[in-house]
Amino acid sequence: MQRVLALLLVLALFPSTDAAAQEFDIPSVTIAGGDLPLDVSLAPADADAFRRRVNTLPRLEDEPAATGPSYTVTTSYWPVAIRLEDDEDELDVSVVGRYYPQGGYVLLTLDDLGDEADDLDPEDVWVVIDLRQRAILDRYIQLAREGLIGGTPSTIDILAAVSSTEVLGVQAGAEPVAKATADALLRGLSEANPSPLVEEREPPFLDDSGFWLTVTLVEGRSLRYYHRTGMLTEALGTERYDANSVADILASLAPDQPPPVIEQEEPPGSLLWWPVMIGGGVAALGAAIWLRRRHNTSSGAA
Repeated sequence: MQRVLALLLVLALFPSTDAAAQEFDIPSVTIAGGDLPLDVSLAPADADAFRRRVNTLPRLEDEPAATGPSYTVTTSYWPVAIRLEDDEDELDVSVVGRYYPQGGYVLLTLDDLGDEADDLDPEDVWVVIDLRQRAILDRYIQLAREGLIGGTPSTIDILAAVSSTEVLGVQAGAEPVAKATADALLRGLSEANPSPLVEEREPPFLDDSGFWLTVTLVEGRSLRYYHRTGMLTEALGTERYDANSVADILASLAPDQPPPVIEQEEPPGSLLWWPVMIGGGVAALGAAIWLRRRHNTSSGAA
């Protein structure tokens, strides 16, 4: 029985590799329709941020007054994020949602998967996404509408395109980077790396020779890149940039080297005190044992 319990504990603490890999999968997010000249996909790091909501999508009891332009947002995030009612277990949530930027509303469809699916009409469900999710989608929609990005932009492409219109907080290590320097850095990386997205994600290798470049956006989230030996790698390993074209800028931003390790100095006082202290301790211990035995002998005689 103990062996079985131990095995169950190990399985609980160390999930299977397939399960861990599946949990780390990043869903694709594609925006289309409306007044967009082309379909545009969120960069993997932005798609990962879009799905990282702490709770399920709140459903609206009544149909909202959704107005203004709308766009089709296709992502496998919708089926896992919507909260189904008890009587909706047999319903399938569509991966296609209709997004209304004015209000942040999304119209989703529930389809019946049962035997009578062909006889039932799909059910429309309205949900609302949070401000952080809206900021991500709205940024891509605006840039695509203005022709400033292509269909598969990188996060650096997005940052370079909005650096003149949005307030970005850029840090190299723990030090802030001046706006002019940050703009030049982002533009240089974007222009020199037309295809930085990678298929096999590999997080950056961290060592003392590199440093983190952190960009904080207006919605409060950050994108992080690690610079090392002429290469810039996004924190999740979804993008990799050749940074040689901006090597001079990065060199000027590199934090100072950590201070040298100071060897421990000899403690004050003479080492001759150690034998005295140890000898005194042994003598005190011996005296305590002798007094205890004497007390026990006296008690026995009485």
